[in-house]
Amino acid sequence: MQPSAPARSGDGQVLVRGWLVNGLGDPLDHVAVSATAPGPAGLAAPLRVLRHHSGGFEVLGTTTAARVRLRAPWRDRDVTTDAAVGSRRFEFILPGAGRVQTTLRHDPGFRASTFSVELWPDDQAKARIMLRVAGNPSHAEHLYRGNQVPIGTYTLRVGLVEGSGPPLVALDRICVEQNAMCTDPRLRCLDVRGRCRRLRVDLRCSNGGFLAPGCAEGTPVALGCGIDLDVDVLAPDGSVIEHTSGGWLRNQLMLLTSHPYLNVRLRLGLGPPVHLPYLRTDTVVTLEPE
Repeated sequence: MQPSAPARSGDGQVLVRGWLVNGLGDPLDHVAVSATAPGPAGLAAPLRVLRHHSGGFEVLGTTTAARVRLRAPWRDRDVTTDAAVGSRRFEFILPGAGRVQTTLRHDPGFRASTFSVELWPDDQAKARIMLRVAGNPSHAEHLYRGNQVPIGTYTLRVGLVEGSGPPLVALDRICVEQNAMCTDPRLRCLDVRGRCRRLRVDLRCSNGGFLAPGCAEGTPVALGCGIDLDVDVLAPDGSVIEHTSGGWLRNQLMLLTSHPYLNVRLRLGLGPPVHLPYLRTDTVVTLEPE
């Protein structure tokens, strides 16, 4: 069957019209397509490519050749294919991708933004991949998905976006195959209930001038003279695991952790540090200003 005659546009003929997809049929909007046609003396002549939504594209120009060469950068290489001039529903398929999906079950009161769900490749030369929130089956569950995961073997890790402690979940040998959904049964439900918690530290100032009395919980209160509150979460050997500092003071500090306890050091400006060793429950701390 002969291809239909190319349509006309202001930039010449519409030589090819198609879609850029991965091996699973998902449209790829973020990948640029380029096109060339055979030219004089074997040199490739560039053609104009218009991009549309949902991976659509059109190749514009003029050529006497029967086929044009399409090219797209994909992962760590360029993928090329030939398309017949006059094609109207051409699929440019970029190979080497699979899908990963899992449900994270957590305690009520936590948001999806509390957690990070990432795939760490066994090949350390490759970048880790973050799974995105794709649904909310219930108030204590969130669905995470990766639709364009390069084939390979990974370790899946669930951690806290803002907090300290070891991963809540670490699953090795997660295998991603081309054009397929990962069917590892361990991914059906990742249960982190009871694995992370918030510790509340109510802050008081002996001076009384830096904390507004009766301030609502979590409301920022400006510190005078640019005084900062430094918060250090310490490892058992005293090294700093996490450090935050700021010129605004909240009368309530929320610490998120997957540890059974925290070692915390607080300092208001140049005042003396306050150590909270083996912090397991909510507490009240009085800070001395400089």
